[in-house]
Amino acid sequence: MGRYLGGKSITESRLGLIFNGLLKIPMQFIILYIGILVFVFYQFHQPPVFHNLPLKEKAMNTVYAKDIDRLERDYGKAFEAKRQNMESLARAVKSNDANQIEVDKKKIQEIQRSETEYAIR
Repeated sequence: MGRYLGGKSITESRLGLIFNGLLKIPMQFIILYIGILVFVFYQFHQPPVFHNLPLKEKAMNTVYAKDIDRLERDYGKAFEAKRQNMESLARAVKSNDANQIEVDKKKIQEIQRSETEYAIR
């Protein structure tokens, strides 16, 4: 808006807006693409349950250490099941097997639902 209001003429203002759009629209797609890449990366690589390691170490020195270990094991098992189904889905998409795609999608959705329910508890 500043380019539009600060232009010496209407042509200069419009030219400023066009160049602004030519710069910002591709930048938004680049940011979106990076987000997609991060999402896909974490479909196949397990993220940590706790990102704050000093806080986790403090928690491991409490009475909840066994619960934390159990939570990490359960999370690892659920992630491994999801990863295997994601790899199967990728193979089915590559081979264009519609039936296997649907089966894998349903399994992945069930795992995600169970993860959400587990997180709510």
